[in-house]
Amino acid sequence: MVVAGETSVSFVAADLSMYDYGTIGIATLEGPDGQNTGRIPRTPSLLSFDTQWQGVGDVIEDVNEDKKFRFTFREATATLGWSAKRADSLTVVEKSDSHHIIAAQVGHLKNGVFF
Repeated sequence: MVVAGETSVSFVAADLSMYDYGTIGIATLEGPDGQNTGRIPRTPSLLSFDTQWQGVGDVIEDVNEDKKFRFTFREATATLGWSAKRADSLTVVEKSDSHHIIAAQVGHLKNGVFF
C-alpha cells in the first residue's frame, strides 16, 4: 500500500507471497515467462517491508510548459525495514538502522496529458 501526504510517503506490504530461489543467478533461469517452472528449485516465501519518506528540505519546483513537464519536490529522509520468511522456517530481518540512505525525495510530477 502506498500512502502519500503533503510531505511524507509510506510504502508498506505484509506477507507478500513470492518464491526464494537462493541466488539471483538461479532466479533468472526460470525465465521471464516461467518456461522453466518446476525445474528450478524454489522455496515458497513471504516478504514484508515498511519504507517511510519524510520531506525535510525546502520545496524545489521546475516547470517546462513546452515539454508539458512539472515537478515539485523536497529533499527527504528515508527509513526502511524488511523481513522474509521461508516455508522451511528461515527468517531474515533487516532494520532501518542498518542501512545508509544516500538520497531521498518526496514530491509530485505531472507530464504529458496529465500536465
